[in-house]
Amino acid sequence: MWRSGFISSERESRYLDDCLRDIELNRVLRERAEATLRALSIVEPVFADSLRAPQSPNHHAEGPFLADHLRLALMSLYAILDGGLRVLDIEEFRRMRGYEGEWQELEETIRGHAATFETFILCHDAAKWTDIFFTAPHGTRGFELGFRQSMDLLWDDAGFTERAQARRKYLDLYVAFAKEHSNETDRQIQKEFFSAYGIKIRNAGHEKAIHSPVYRGLLERTASARRIPDQDRDFLETLISHHMDPLPDFGRKMDSSRMDRYAVTASHHGYDADDFIDFLQAGVFLDMVCGNIRPSFHGYWHDPTVLINFFRSEHDHSPWKREQKQKKCDEEERRHRQKLYREVGLDGVAILELLGMEPGPTFGTLLKQIHDAVEGRRSVMPNLPPDAKKTIDERIVAYHQKTFAQGL
Repeated sequence: MWRSGFISSERESRYLDDCLRDIELNRVLRERAEATLRALSIVEPVFADSLRAPQSPNHHAEGPFLADHLRLALMSLYAILDGGLRVLDIEEFRRMRGYEGEWQELEETIRGHAATFETFILCHDAAKWTDIFFTAPHGTRGFELGFRQSMDLLWDDAGFTERAQARRKYLDLYVAFAKEHSNETDRQIQKEFFSAYGIKIRNAGHEKAIHSPVYRGLLERTASARRIPDQDRDFLETLISHHMDPLPDFGRKMDSSRMDRYAVTASHHGYDADDFIDFLQAGVFLDMVCGNIRPSFHGYWHDPTVLINFFRSEHDHSPWKREQKQKKCDEEERRHRQKLYREVGLDGVAILELLGMEPGPTFGTLLKQIHDAVEGRRSVMPNLPPDAKKTIDERIVAYHQKTFAQGL
């Protein structure tokens, strides 16, 4: 998705944790996310079950259940749509010189496909309820209680039954523990329960379950309610099926050699590789960066490493794409700018008529000077008759109002 043309942000950058902490504390965003989760759980029992899927803080410290993860991801999505979160205002991303256009395009991808990403968030982890197994190190209370399952349980009906029994046992144990610590926050209870029992939760292969009739049906109905076209639902199914791939590929380091697999996946399903990577990176941002909290010795934090390595690997894999993308984006920006000029009367025809001049090199030079001043490439306007200058100043105000309203 390479490009370097971008609209710079005048707002002061803030660290990722600070930005997302504000989102997490935003009552309006929380209520909106809760309403979305509640509405789907009412009509989809499968989804309602998934919200109760337990999660352990070694992988997900945002709360004890999947609902906590989905809520935080939805709140981040809504903050982007409302303009409260701007990707380029995040310090960890802004400091990556030369990637500004890429971060802007990631945000534009999310903004332009809000229903798609809302559906992605709601459905991408739904199978964690069934594809769950528990492990606990030897010597822990969890190990003594029998939470030491093999991953072999994932592949047969007997394993399904045993996993369901273990899940009920875990939830009963957790509920009893939470009642004894009812004066603490959910996150504190989750942490203390993990320390007390040492039970780790994994959901290996949950992303592939989207191809099963149960979870594909959930995806179909959720997407249909949001009027997402059939072909985009197929795209979403592929996206969800591969949403975990970047974690082993880029979770620890950048590796441009891993990029080929994404092009192959896109080609196999008949999708444009750049589009597939764009959407996958946006999904990683909402899921693994915004919606996921990690524990540390100093508290909790959001880790952007996997996404940063993903971007850098993409660039190192295909640096020649940058020039191609840049030409395309420059042309798109030029057409959009000319459209706005025509709407407010700053295009060549309107200025020619206003000034009563003849077409030619002299007017061309003057028009360029006016446009350079409009776009901030020139500090002062050229000399113009007072009435014409007043009219042009008014049109410039209208132009900037339009660009501000569109978030440009």
